[in-house]
Amino acid sequence: MIAYGSIRPKCDYKAMTILFVCSQNKLRSVVGSESLRARRPDLTIESGGIPKEGRKFGCKANKRVREIIQSRYGVDLSVYRSKALTKEMIERADRIFVFSKHNREKLVEHFPSAEVKIELFCKRSVSDWNVNPAAIFEQDILPAVRHWDPLLKREQKKAPSTIT
Repeated sequence: MIAYGSIRPKCDYKAMTILFVCSQNKLRSVVGSESLRARRPDLTIESGGIPKEGRKFGCKANKRVREIIQSRYGVDLSVYRSKALTKEMIERADRIFVFSKHNREKLVEHFPSAEVKIELFCKRSVSDWNVNPAAIFEQDILPAVRHWDPLLKREQKKAPSTIT
């Protein structure tokens, strides 16, 4: 079993940071970030939730999400805790993936400088995720990872790595 966040291989590409954003950082952004991390361990991948008054962070990932990631990639998310986006996370990111137009609008409202970095990763409503996350994982997340992977590779510039 692999512990959450433990893979950091050496690579020959420019270090690229990808940020996944959803409302609470317990469901969509976790699945997206862990799915891309499994395919592209050479990238620095973070995730966060959009700050909102009264929104609670520091929570575990959704139970079904933990089960999907464990069974698919062997990654144990038991120590994972949701976190709110910060200005520093936005600044570090080369590309920011969101899961809805609403998330994009709220993200830009809180962090206007993020607008030029934002892309829609895939679109599925939260209620759909709560019904059958395994099916959505297969139908939306995996195709999105396959779509974005070669595009991200092209963006990386050949350069000595700073990752050790």
